[in-house]
Amino acid sequence: AKLSHLKGSCIIALLSLLECVNEPYIPTRMLGMLEPDRLIANMNVQTAKYAPHLAAEKVDPKDKLRRTPTDTRPPSERAIAAAKHAEEVAEYFYVTFITLSEFDPSEGMKRKLTSAHIWDIANLRRKVGVIEISREGVGLEKAYFIIPEVCRFLTHQSKQHLQLTVNRANLQTQLTGFSESFERLYEEMKHQQKLTENKVLNLYRTTLEWREKIFFYNALLINALFILFYSYECNGTFMCGDHETLQFFRIKPGWDEVVTLLACLQCLLAITRQWWYMVERGVPRLNHIIKDVSTRPPPEGWFASLLYLPPSMADRHLHASRNKGKPEHTGLRKLVPSRRTFVAAAYMITDPTLWVI
Repeated sequence: AKLSHLKGSCIIALLSLLECVNEPYIPTRMLGMLEPDRLIANMNVQTAKYAPHLAAEKVDPKDKLRRTPTDTRPPSERAIAAAKHAEEVAEYFYVTFITLSEFDPSEGMKRKLTSAHIWDIANLRRKVGVIEISREGVGLEKAYFIIPEVCRFLTHQSKQHLQLTVNRANLQTQLTGFSESFERLYEEMKHQQKLTENKVLNLYRTTLEWREKIFFYNALLINALFILFYSYECNGTFMCGDHETLQFFRIKPGWDEVVTLLACLQCLLAITRQWWYMVERGVPRLNHIIKDVSTRPPPEGWFASLLYLPPSMADRHLHASRNKGKPEHTGLRKLVPSRRTFVAAAYMITDPTLWVI
């Protein structure tokens, strides 16, 4: 563990030397001192700690690592923390490797960016991003960075919304639009992370696509049954003559129970769909509205002032940290909602945009 921390500190120090480097002087000296194969070996050593199955696939069968018996016991908290740190160190090694490969004139390092050399390269590529910086008089510079863990909780809808709504007039307006959206996106990512930690809510989150398909195809099936088995009834039968009075228009016997059952299922899916929408999208929107209102001057009028919260109470993270450690209410007082809960419920009822899916 100490050796892994030492390697992490050393590779972070090397990365700090490569930060904002435009001239090849420092990277060239590093390439002369560091062997690319050593960097790859260190990455693979860390990979063996957090993904031993990859190491078992790559190591020769006669190697001692392959002959080591597999531990079937569940990992301890200490082992999980050590594996997580090993993955972080591997990411730092990977960023250093690809940064130096940009200054390798022989392009030998780029040819080694394969799974045959770097065992966990697919996972490392997903966790490392790159931005291109245009500097006056320097040209285009690539800066690699490790994508924060919380970013994987950003929903596909939010990504699309940001791409479609950003002002693309120039690079400055794009950056400004992203900066303005960052706080809202971060709040959403933290909220999505909490949803994954709850087993019931995570089950709803992972089955969302299937429930949407069932909702759609069930609606098609109900309409198809109406088209096929809905007809006029004349004198107690569905065989109407040319001059008979068309009395009722209803579904044929035997199919009404099926349609009723499918309609109940559709109603249940619609309720859970609306509920999940409120949990996934509504709660972050309410927090954003409450926080946005708190930045304005206190309003006039008793109802507006009732819905106004001071910044310390509007920010739910700050509010939760201040109330942490305080004794919980008991008895009937425990059932009384807090002021913030009351304000959130009032905005939920009065905000028309919130109920549009």
